[in-house]
Amino acid sequence: MELFKTFSEKSNFFEALKSHDFSENNQLPVLVENRENLKKVIEDSNGFYTNFSTPQKVIYGVDLSGLSNFEGYKSALAEKWLTIEEMKNYEFHNTSIVFFGIYEDFRYNDLKSLFLNAEKLKVNICAIIGRDICSLSWQCAKQFVEVNHDNVAVQNGILSCKKINLKRKEKWLEQSPNLVIFDKPELHKMDIQKILLSTNWDSLLLYGHGKEDNLNLEEYTVCGRNIEVSRKVTFSPQCGYCNQGCFKDEHKLIPACDIIAQNLTLGSCNNAPFSDLALYDEKYSLLLNAIDGVAKTINVAVTAQNSDYIELDRVVANSFQNIPNIINSSLKGAQSQLSMLQIGIEPQESVEFEKAYPSEALIESINRARQYQISGFLDENGKISKLIRNFLIKSADSISRNSLYNNMGNSEKQWKQKINVLNEFIGEEILKDQFNSIMSFDDYETSRSYIDENSVEVVKCECGNDALHFKFKPFSMYDFSIEMLFCYRCGDKAIKMEKTPDMRVYAPDHVERGVRIPVKVEIDSKESDDIYFGWFVPSYIEDNVLNAPKKMKKIKGGDQIEFEIEFDDKIAGQGYYFTVFTIQNLGISLRRHFISVEGETK
Repeated sequence: MELFKTFSEKSNFFEALKSHDFSENNQLPVLVENRENLKKVIEDSNGFYTNFSTPQKVIYGVDLSGLSNFEGYKSALAEKWLTIEEMKNYEFHNTSIVFFGIYEDFRYNDLKSLFLNAEKLKVNICAIIGRDICSLSWQCAKQFVEVNHDNVAVQNGILSCKKINLKRKEKWLEQSPNLVIFDKPELHKMDIQKILLSTNWDSLLLYGHGKEDNLNLEEYTVCGRNIEVSRKVTFSPQCGYCNQGCFKDEHKLIPACDIIAQNLTLGSCNNAPFSDLALYDEKYSLLLNAIDGVAKTINVAVTAQNSDYIELDRVVANSFQNIPNIINSSLKGAQSQLSMLQIGIEPQESVEFEKAYPSEALIESINRARQYQISGFLDENGKISKLIRNFLIKSADSISRNSLYNNMGNSEKQWKQKINVLNEFIGEEILKDQFNSIMSFDDYETSRSYIDENSVEVVKCECGNDALHFKFKPFSMYDFSIEMLFCYRCGDKAIKMEKTPDMRVYAPDHVERGVRIPVKVEIDSKESDDIYFGWFVPSYIEDNVLNAPKKMKKIKGGDQIEFEIEFDDKIAGQGYYFTVFTIQNLGISLRRHFISVEGETK
């Protein structure tokens, strides 16, 4: 059954539209005046579309072109109609809007307020436009038909300029069994032109680089040039000028209007610019050429857009429905602009996706690892330096957008374990050798910093005396911020990297030789992540310690650590100190306690 009826004269078309009863399944009027190619597309569509279908109206329609003769279609597409001037003073909120008219009236200067504030206003935006009245009438008519899948064999398809791994393909096919997938390797092997033009598609998503006149699929190009349309202005892509051909192989061009699909998504950048922002004449418009084709719903990009594997995943998971909202919502946080627009009034629903961010612990650790690597005080050939380089390579990839979403819910746990392994390793390397190059961070950083005078405050040292706490600010952004506690009795009592745990040490000031020294350490951390704790004595009495730790102890902020230090009877009676330290998210905190070992008096 033929669902469309074509008219070659405006008067006959408008008369048919005026008398058309949309409650009955009558042939839909389409104007094809001087548009033989469009007439051919409509004839082909009569074999593709098999059922009449009443579309769900949007709330508001905005007539960009003042087309009162289109009242028949307009009244069936939106509840309330506004002129462009009325729209500018109208307060929209939590509603749906269709822009209607000729493409030359689809202007950013008129519509920018709604597009820039669409998220805040909570509006779903779509459009029904055409290069002229003929194309517009055709895009209108397509909203009232659909494919009967029982009668017409159709497939969903994704053609991607990027490689898609096997795991992702298998997942997509589970969600959409009739999906065909051609990724980058297959684009080189297959005759994509033949496949695209000989298949009936339900939903087809073309994902590749491009601009307003083309979408690239490796050697093949989806083309916007319409051969039967005359130019209005001189601005053209390469093929529009004398003695110049297409920038690609012309034998591998795929005219957008020749693709037979019910829903077509052009997943490239800027393939549907506002008319006042367009680079080229309408003759070369990918958007307008697609509208002149079979597709009733065409999802396009009005500007640059940054969709990636995540968006493809979500489109498939949502059965190729509501695609512009899926992509726009998915890209929140990755781009500020509303980029995708639906041409057609297929129902749209607002959608929100959980945002994926790396854990603070991971970012803190990456920042410190980069500072370690850049600053220069680490021994380049040391084990710590090599492990930090390896950590940076792997962690940098883990905070890419695709990795974050692919590992949503698992990333934090996985990286906490990896960070803890490195924390523990650094601590145990310090226990082996307190002169490890990483322990020179304090001298290195304070000599390349200045004291922030606003940070200086008087605090109480554990020895009972007043002390000064202050911060060193590095001259370079690639160095560490350091905090120090200076006591007139104890000297540089504590030094630590910013945002690492604070400690207070309680131990006797004087002990007799041969007596075990009881030590209590209070740990305070603003972070909830695991902390690794250890202690050591100065190198010149290391051999006198009977119970020096060889392993780091994993603790939590707020924990209280108690241990004893036991010296042999050969230790000389005099004043000493010991150092407690923590490693958290690759950050080091040190604190010393001074103590006298008393021998026999003369």
